[in-house]
Amino acid sequence: MYGSCSSTPARSGRAAASWARTRAWCLPSSASGTQAAVAPLWNVDDKVANDFAQGFYKAVLKGGTAPAEYLRRRRAGTLGAAGADLSTPLAYLFFGHPRLTVQWTA
Repeated sequence: MYGSCSSTPARSGRAAASWARTRAWCLPSSASGTQAAVAPLWNVDDKVANDFAQGFYKAVLKGGTAPAEYLRRRRAGTLGAAGADLSTPLAYLFFGHPRLTVQWTA
């Protein structure tokens, strides 16, 4: 998961430019054998992004939730939210098969 507050340039005012940069980050990962990636389209709030990432890894690695399903639920949970609580979960895109699940063995 790419999730830093400055994963995409702050000065990019166009969604298309931001989308191209995010996609460009994910393509090399997929070429190296990575099956999926999660990345924000725009700058995100550090605290909300941290909470998002912790919830994501807990749900995906321990709870068996598909990454795409976790993002769908978090987006649905933004109803009635404002500010960073709204914009941060909406910033993330999932690049991968929508039914992909993760099996983690330590």
